[in-house]
Amino acid sequence: MQGFAPHKQGDPLVPGTWIPINEPNVYVGLGWDFTGTETFDLDASITGVDEKFNIIEAIFYSHKKGLNNSVIHFGDNTTGEGEGDDEVIQVILNQVPEEVYYLAVTINSYTRNSLIKAKSAYIRVFTDKYNIGKFTLTRTKDCIGLLLGVFERDTKLNIWYFRVMADPIEGNVVTESIKSIQKLLCDYSINKEYIDEKKVKHPFPDEELFKVEDWIPIDANFVYVGLGWNLQKGFNFDLDASILTFDAKNNLQEIIYHQNLKSK
Repeated sequence: MQGFAPHKQGDPLVPGTWIPINEPNVYVGLGWDFTGTETFDLDASITGVDEKFNIIEAIFYSHKKGLNNSVIHFGDNTTGEGEGDDEVIQVILNQVPEEVYYLAVTINSYTRNSLIKAKSAYIRVFTDKYNIGKFTLTRTKDCIGLLLGVFERDTKLNIWYFRVMADPIEGNVVTESIKSIQKLLCDYSINKEYIDEKKVKHPFPDEELFKVEDWIPIDANFVYVGLGWNLQKGFNFDLDASILTFDAKNNLQEIIYHQNLKSK
């Protein structure tokens, strides 16, 4: 499995790594704290999605149980104050309907306050027996929603995996985040057999959409690597692109960057 790495009980969750979940009863705990005097109301949700990225059902603060009673939402902390988890969602994996391939874990800022103002935020995954792991966002993004993680069903191995994502989504409530969730799941799914090209749009139709960890053959003597980025209004960054060269034993040979523009 691409992106799979051994994960020991209680290890920090690493974005991009798929972790097998070997217990049928799993919990997702989320917590957050904010600075300043603004009032925040964040809502945690889990949305069930089928193999072709169609939304089946969302479980959130006003719909606390669903997907054949396999997902149960506990609590709705409107301030984030206090120690421990602000909201917890229970997932009974062996009761999840067969048509559900993905369980997307999201938070939305109901009051539309930007999540960049969070002093801290985390997601942790645990079972009745042990702590699977925790991921702390050291700096959240300028958005009002985040897809924090996803459970994905592997039908061949009959097992569920979990992955931290922490990607921005649209909407102050999960029902307004549907298109964002579908797009992200389509991009990052471990299920490589189904790719709906209509949902994966590339700005240059004659070019290939790269997928994480793909190896692409280069049939040319000259190749260019272009990089681009956009910054949120009010932020001032100076980003630098570089290329590092290594020998066959992975020893660093040279760094080509803005102060060393041409390799030897």
